[in-house]
Amino acid sequence: MKAVSLAQQYNEVFGKVQLDPGYVTDMTAPDGPSTGGGVQAIQHIRLHSPQGVPPVVMGSLDANTLKGQLRSYAYVQSMHQKRSQLPFTLNRDQYEALLERVKGFCVLMSYEVTIEEPPPVEVSRKTSAPTPSAPSAGLDPFWKGFLVGLVTGVVAVIALTALLNVLR
Repeated sequence: MKAVSLAQQYNEVFGKVQLDPGYVTDMTAPDGPSTGGGVQAIQHIRLHSPQGVPPVVMGSLDANTLKGQLRSYAYVQSMHQKRSQLPFTLNRDQYEALLERVKGFCVLMSYEVTIEEPPPVEVSRKTSAPTPSAPSAGLDPFWKGFLVGLVTGVVAVIALTALLNVLR
């Protein structure tokens, strides 16, 4: 009941808040009156876009640990850009003001809250192209395999011939 009550309280306080250009927020509630022994204890705070794209998670609260994570504007923006081709039009100042209000709500409800920043962007390392030092450096792998097999076969025939000559 605690988790359902938390979602109801959040939605009553923030349910009518609208951020330009038409974003709205809500908190998910577990299915039914129980969190299934804590399995469904994580509740998500979402932002719904007026553009009809899937909601972006603004943060989450864990009723078991009384810990919460809220996402910075940069984090939410990066998630939107990964999931949608549409431009991210959420008003930054309004979002940050809402974020502070939501953080205050969470602290009032006895949650320890942290603000998440986006994960660092991985920079792809470009490897320098190998400089060919011999004419065979540019051989197709098929031909390299063929030549290795051919040389191995010739060595085997020579060794077998020498062995047969010794045994005669």
